[in-house]
Amino acid sequence: MRRLLSLVAVGALVAACGGAGGDGPTNGTQTAGPGPTTIGGGGGSAGRPSGAKVRIVNVYNGGDKAATIDVYAAPWVLDGATPLLTVPYGTATEFFDPTVADEAGNMFLTFYRHGETGNGTELISQTETLKGGEIITYVLMSDADTRDDGTPVFQLQSLYHAPGGGIYDATPEPGKGVLIVNMHAIEPAVTAADGVSWYLSAGQGCKKSINDAADTQTAAGPGDGTEYVFEPGDYSLSLHESSPGAFPDCSAPALISGIKATVVADKTMLLVVYAPTATGLKSMVLPLGY
Repeated sequence: MRRLLSLVAVGALVAACGGAGGDGPTNGTQTAGPGPTTIGGGGGSAGRPSGAKVRIVNVYNGGDKAATIDVYAAPWVLDGATPLLTVPYGTATEFFDPTVADEAGNMFLTFYRHGETGNGTELISQTETLKGGEIITYVLMSDADTRDDGTPVFQLQSLYHAPGGGIYDATPEPGKGVLIVNMHAIEPAVTAADGVSWYLSAGQGCKKSINDAADTQTAAGPGDGTEYVFEPGDYSLSLHESSPGAFPDCSAPALISGIKATVVADKTMLLVVYAPTATGLKSMVLPLGY
């Protein structure tokens, strides 16, 4: 998996990792998605209230296999167990209690392709020791690398709204909002030459990231983690490609446009860009927290 934070100085391009470009302009699609399919049952449910709230965003491109994900609240899952919930591709759940397994607050979430169970077939598992009050968004993403079965590697990103202080934590300036961009889920559908980066625009050139100076411009991706400060309001966002060596100005045709984002004062938002196909870029904008 690549995590790209490229920094452009006047006349020079400094990139942390190689990037990937798009295959043409595509209209943005807002996908707030249906809620999870809650079907309860045994064999995959822990059961103790945790006092925490978790949201799952599924933008895992499953390749030739189903991209719908079953979630179990258990460290291992027996054949035929019933999921805690099911999350279709391109959707985000409402916040829910993930439950814990014991009085110490140990949470176990295990992720399988829809309809699969049993030892050794899980995609990934996530463990947290919860104290109560946590608000966490888990983004399920695909990667350019492949598993033994030829499908994309499954990755999970944890975004903590509470408690703060995580790697992607950003506290907005008073009266302003923060937007965090995640683009890992364009892989493996979208590929391009190394060194090509994408930049965010809110309608007037490229948007400066939270750490940019007047003579620098940080890429929004491919990759994840770039943070932007916005005044409260409604925005129509787009992403633009820029080649190595050129200072980006977002004048190139948009790879994806019409991304609607409502920024709220003192809140952090998450923009997820994903790609079921090479020419089918989509997006969703979600609040971190509620």
